[in-house]
Amino acid sequence: FAECEACPAKIEVTKLVDVLKAAITDYSEAHMALQRGEAARARTLMEAYLRKYEDKRVLSPFNTYLVNTYISLFQVCAQLGEVDRAIRYNAVVVERMEGAQGATPENYPRLAEYHMAMGDMCLKQAKLKAANQTPAGRSMARKYFKDARPALEKALKARTAIYGKDSPRAYEVKRLLDEYKKEHDEFVKATDKKKVSKKQVAAAAAAASTPPPPPADMPAQTQPATSAA
Repeated sequence: FAECEACPAKIEVTKLVDVLKAAITDYSEAHMALQRGEAARARTLMEAYLRKYEDKRVLSPFNTYLVNTYISLFQVCAQLGEVDRAIRYNAVVVERMEGAQGATPENYPRLAEYHMAMGDMCLKQAKLKAANQTPAGRSMARKYFKDARPALEKALKARTAIYGKDSPRAYEVKRLLDEYKKEHDEFVKATDKKKVSKKQVAAAAAAASTPPPPPADMPAQTQPATSAA
């Protein structure tokens, strides 16, 4: 039997070999579609791959084929313009690489690029959602602003360590961080103005619904005259 290093699971070696052969075949099919330029079909096959081998716990979450599938999905979704989806898949890549103890050294160049991509995409989506002018749009913008900053800061730290603080790569991240600060400050100001405006409207509505007080020289309510029986 072959034993999993991360859990108590066991499997017969012959069955394990069959599983790995099937995983490699399915992985190759999905990536061949990508190489042929069939981006949408490749995305469909890769997502099916995750459902088959990750959701059913056939392969470990840190398995190379799974991680590489997430990397390809992030790239193909970005290529297809499905940025929200690309962000979700890129987040998994970062999570897996950071969670693989001892496998990813500090300031690893590839991880730095995934942080950079995450920050860049989140910033772009935050700006797009902020322009939506709806509660749902502002909520999504707030989330993307929140995710953009730490990703860019990690990218800057790694690129500075790898290439130097005055390198073009470090400068690129600094520029995005400056853009983030500007866009986020404008978003917060616009959101605060909307809150103030809503309070003013509510106060005006309350004032309009309250009847004016009677003149000081008249009784508050005039009783109808009654005749004696």
